[in-house]
Amino acid sequence: MMRTVAVLLSVTLAAGVCSGQPPVPARSIGERLRAIAPDTPVEVRLLDHSQLRGWIGDVSDSDFVLSHEVKRQLQRSRIRIDQVREVKVVKNVKPSHTTRNILIGVGIAVAVIGGLLAAAAASGPVVY
Repeated sequence: MMRTVAVLLSVTLAAGVCSGQPPVPARSIGERLRAIAPDTPVEVRLLDHSQLRGWIGDVSDSDFVLSHEVKRQLQRSRIRIDQVREVKVVKNVKPSHTTRNILIGVGIAVAVIGGLLAAAAASGPVVY
């Protein structure tokens, strides 16, 4: 029985029945930018390895407008499409600090427990 199943699986794989979907051709950056609705929060990574987070604006064939904050001031920058390495839609323009906040909470809890254990050790043995 096991040999029969193994042979059937081998034949199926060799025949290409389980080959999956054909690869989807990659869309250009310009096509991806035009597919994004205006005022959508995005993260744009440029060829010089810098990144900007903001809201997408007007998109033309050669460039697009990105509204982003610089020192708490909203600034509109026109960015050429050929300078963009990657663009992705994000939930929020401001990055989330969830991991940082969890680590701070754990650190506080460890400090409190350590303080309580040190106080208990310093008070000496408990006599009933």
